[in-house]
Amino acid sequence: MDVFADRYRILGQLNAGRNSDVYRVLDNKLDRVLALKLLSGGEEILAVREARVLTGLESPHILRVFNAGVHSDIAFIATDIAPMGSAEDQITNGVGVAPELAVRWVQQALTGLGLCHRRNVLHRDITPANIFLDTQDHARLGDFGVAASMEDDGTTGPNGNQRCRAPEGYGGRLTARSDLFSAGVTLWRLLTGHWPFEASTEDELATLMRTANPRLRNAAPHVHRSIADAVECALDPNPDARPSTADEMADRLRGTRTHARNWVRRSADEVTVRYESTAGGSPVAVVVTCEGQQRKVESRYVDSNKRITVGCFETTRGQLARRLRRVFDREIT
Repeated sequence: MDVFADRYRILGQLNAGRNSDVYRVLDNKLDRVLALKLLSGGEEILAVREARVLTGLESPHILRVFNAGVHSDIAFIATDIAPMGSAEDQITNGVGVAPELAVRWVQQALTGLGLCHRRNVLHRDITPANIFLDTQDHARLGDFGVAASMEDDGTTGPNGNQRCRAPEGYGGRLTARSDLFSAGVTLWRLLTGHWPFEASTEDELATLMRTANPRLRNAAPHVHRSIADAVECALDPNPDARPSTADEMADRLRGTRTHARNWVRRSADEVTVRYESTAGGSPVAVVVTCEGQQRKVESRYVDSNKRITVGCFETTRGQLARRLRRVFDREIT
């Protein structure tokens, strides 16, 4: 297929999924390079719904839709192209992305989400895969295929990725604060490379979301406390305890800090985990080696390989996160 719908010249494939294929295309009518999503599995209604939802939603942090419809029984959506793909594409499992990037992307997506909520629209599917990146510094919220208008009581029925769905969406109704729970899950995934809640059944997942009370700095000890507090607030099982609006959550993220050394997790496998500083003086590497239940931590200056005594110790698996938090919070020099 060289041209779709007598309008979109296929330049290459961007992504292939279970229910859709995404192509880089030249729109011959607009003379503009776009992303063209072709939907399968009888999802024509999603294309129409997304186009309808996004009508009038103009924001630098919402992925713009130019056209949508059905051609030769194939549903399609033509959007702005995101050169860096999605935030999910940037994640290394078990590692995540740099905290400052994760916070920036979600904060910007929340800015777009705030406009949606003010227009009485719930996204209902906020995930790293639905935050699109123009550059490392600019993110946009997209994929409104399951978005819905709020009813008079400010609610809609549940939908979207089960891992990111708020607990009230299991057997209940979603509100604007449900989208904020999903944003918290998204930020956790970006910061840790893991999902905060994992279960084999939907009922078990819903129970975990209501009872688990996960602590971000146990999973990512290099993340600043202010970021962890913001994420855990969004993940509160009680909707009333979460931020009241997307704008409020965005403002809170905007006010968070990173450590002066701006720690990042570079790699992680079954044997070693490596953290590095990216600011604040001579680069430092903190390497954790796993041996059964024991953990050995070595901190060294990258350039000289000089050992940093206060950052070197042995501990147990259960005590590791607490000991690492002390290292990162101390800003070892």
